[in-house]
Amino acid sequence: MLVSRLVTGVRGNLAAAFSLLPRDPAITSRGTAWGKAAAAGTGGGGGWQRAEVGTGGMSRGCHNTARFATQAIPAKACVERPVLDVTKAKVDTRTTTVTFSDNTSSAFPFVWLRENCQCSTCFQSDAIARLFLIDDLDVHIQPKEVQVTDGSLRMEWPDGHVSVFTGEWLRRRAFTPDSRAAQRTWCMLEKKLWSSEFEVPRSKYSTVMHNDKALLDWLVVLEKYGVTVVEEAPRRVGAINDFIERLGVLKPTHYGRDYEIVTHVTP
Repeated sequence: MLVSRLVTGVRGNLAAAFSLLPRDPAITSRGTAWGKAAAAGTGGGGGWQRAEVGTGGMSRGCHNTARFATQAIPAKACVERPVLDVTKAKVDTRTTTVTFSDNTSSAFPFVWLRENCQCSTCFQSDAIARLFLIDDLDVHIQPKEVQVTDGSLRMEWPDGHVSVFTGEWLRRRAFTPDSRAAQRTWCMLEKKLWSSEFEVPRSKYSTVMHNDKALLDWLVVLEKYGVTVVEEAPRRVGAINDFIERLGVLKPTHYGRDYEIVTHVTP
């Protein structure tokens, strides 16, 4: 019996796998999935389908999507970080240096703060999209007034527009090396290195497609080991797309939504 298998390798981290999408900056997790199937109408040869799966955008905190509503994320997958307030703000020539309640500090450029204003006029939270046009941004902008109010940074701009940033929001986007390192390791599982005895983990296509617990387990294995084999995939064109859409959004490329690489047996 011909066994069709799907071999998937994903670059990125478990944030994409669980649809844990941090809001800013626009970090995109991408992966490439390959599926081999005996496609009808291709001269009897095996057909390789290639498509990319990608998720973008960020959201606060750790949460399950509706798909995993009954499943808990492994304890080590997400580490809750303390919510910090802004205690002080010092204005410089081009930046505001913010001090947090744990006595750490970070400088934020004026132009960056104005560009990333989170008010409803400048940012659409439901769509995770910026409404403020880059053409309207003054790269030499200076705030009219800077205050610390209720643990948040409040900035009034020359045109009277007001931007308010919470300490939590600023801390997660701080430009310090420690903050960047924390961002890279947030919501990630420990990686497992391969040895000579390593056997690639295997799962059944139908099980992952129809069982949320199996899907979550498969994602955890993929995050830890970086590779997994999905066996017994349907021998039809489009099976890999169905699998990708089970994980996230199929990302079109300049080749289109997907394309096939077909091999022909020649004497």
